[in-house]
Amino acid sequence: MDVLADILRSMRLTGSVFLESELRSQWCYVSPAPQAIMDFLSPRSEILMAFHLVTEGQCLAWMRDGGEVELSAGDMIFFPQGDSHFLAGSGQDNERLRAIEVKCENLRSGIDVQRYGVKKETQFDRAAKVVCGFVAFEGGQGLSSLLTGMPRFLRIPRGDALAEWLRVSMTTCLAESACVTVGSSVVVQRISELMLVEAMRYYVKEAERIKGSILLVSNDRFVQRALSLMHQDPAAPWTVEQIAKAVGLSRSALAGRFVASIGEPPMQYLVRWRISLAASALLATEDCLAQIAAKVGYESETSFNRAFKREFGIPPAAWRKQEKPMVQHERRR
Repeated sequence: MDVLADILRSMRLTGSVFLESELRSQWCYVSPAPQAIMDFLSPRSEILMAFHLVTEGQCLAWMRDGGEVELSAGDMIFFPQGDSHFLAGSGQDNERLRAIEVKCENLRSGIDVQRYGVKKETQFDRAAKVVCGFVAFEGGQGLSSLLTGMPRFLRIPRGDALAEWLRVSMTTCLAESACVTVGSSVVVQRISELMLVEAMRYYVKEAERIKGSILLVSNDRFVQRALSLMHQDPAAPWTVEQIAKAVGLSRSALAGRFVASIGEPPMQYLVRWRISLAASALLATEDCLAQIAAKVGYESETSFNRAFKREFGIPPAAWRKQEKPMVQHERRR
């Protein structure tokens, strides 16, 4: 079973913003903290991903604790965990520039880039044009574990088939976001979801070559088989002993491998996966709580209520009443 596809299907778009920035010479900016952007787009957001496509010129990108990468026209950089990052003009002393702190409210109207004394472009100080996208999701139980330990950003070079597809996708989202027409929000939503899937497929492919990546979850056949069992039939009355026996390990061996690969014990992962599926059902269907509880593996509505409240802080009925109108409003926009 394709566990990654199963996880991606459980993710729900909560908000996105696309903008184009013309960045003159002697510039440097730092993006807002990911939690601030998620709160700005939707308080329901749990995962943020950032994309930058250079359409003209050159620039540098880096994080506070990571090395820099140079980007040219046609290149894209992808931040799968939405980490705060810097973009700056190439061919300049960036250490002497004060980084402009972008505010979340600027994301709706573009970034106001300050200029530092250079009044005209030279051969070495030319403007860069960058299309930026920030996409937020909720759900996707297991994706955060997949991302942990993998590269914090990934450059997708010009000429790559995915880079071209993402270029068209981002410019389409930018155009649709700039105009208010029938169905524009649906177009942006669907493309944003596809961008996530395509970027993650590329990301996973690249990360498989990195020693020590959390993608040992894909290479450890025992953990992979355990995940497949839980995803194929989440409602089954699983125990660690049953899963361990099914994959050919002892209980302690499976638990150790699972924690090493996923970051949490098998049963904790299963509970969170069940609750993630239940949350999707609460928003997407009119099924009663007892029906949803049974579908995700709870024998009683009471035990389902307790598990859901531990994860979300409120009972499922109250969560549905709170969240469903917001989702319906976003779909109508």
